[in-house]
Amino acid sequence: MTTRLIEHWLPINEISIESIRERAAASALPPINWLHVWWARRPLTASRAAVLSSLVPPPLNKKSCSAFLELLGVDPQLQAQHEQIQQARESGKRSKQGYAQTRSFNLTPIAEHAEALRQLAAMATGTSTPVILDPTAGGGSVLFEAGRLGFATIANELNPVAAFILRATCEWPQRYGYQLADAYASVSEQFLAEVTDRMVGVYPDEQPPDCASGDCPHPQRVNEAHRT
Repeated sequence: MTTRLIEHWLPINEISIESIRERAAASALPPINWLHVWWARRPLTASRAAVLSSLVPPPLNKKSCSAFLELLGVDPQLQAQHEQIQQARESGKRSKQGYAQTRSFNLTPIAEHAEALRQLAAMATGTSTPVILDPTAGGGSVLFEAGRLGFATIANELNPVAAFILRATCEWPQRYGYQLADAYASVSEQFLAEVTDRMVGVYPDEQPPDCASGDCPHPQRVNEAHRT
C-alpha cells in the first residue's frame, strides 16, 4: 500500500479560489447544478481534486505540483492572479488583468490528459483502471468528476431523489449520449406545446415594455442595471 498525494499535500489555495469562482456567477454555474436543486452539492473542482489526489502518488518537486494543477484544469498562476484582483478591489479600482484561464469545471481532464492519468493511477494503485466508490454519493459531484477523470465509478445512496439525480447526471449521459439529449429536447417541446395550449385564456396577453424607445415602466431599475 503506497501513500497518496492527499496524505501529503494539496493546493488548498488554488482549489478554494476555483471553488469560489465556480459559484460566483449564478448564470455560469456548472450544467449539473441546473439538473436538480441539491442542498449539499459539492464544488466540482474540490471533488475533482479529492478524487485525483486519492489516486496519485505524492509530488516530488515543484514541477510535479504544477503538473497536478494542470490535470485539475487549474492555472498554476491562479493564486497570484487572485491576489492582484483582490488588491485592486481593496484599493477601489478595477483590475486590468483578470483570470487568465476559464473556470476549471469547464475542462474535462480525460479529454486532454488520458495517458498521464492512467500512468499516475497505475503508479499508486497498481492498475490504470481503478474503481472509485462513493458510499454517500448525494448529488453526484464526486462521481461526476471521477468519470471525467476517466475512472470507473460505483455510487451508493439511500435517498431515492438523490439516486434518481445520480442516474440522470452520471449514468444515462454515458450510456445513451446525444440520444438522451435529443429525447429530452423532444419531450420538452411536447410539454411546452401542451402547456401553452392549456394556458390560453388563463392569463391576459402582455406585451413587453419597449425600454429602448423610452417607453419603460421602470427606468430607475434600468439605470441602476446600467451603472452596475
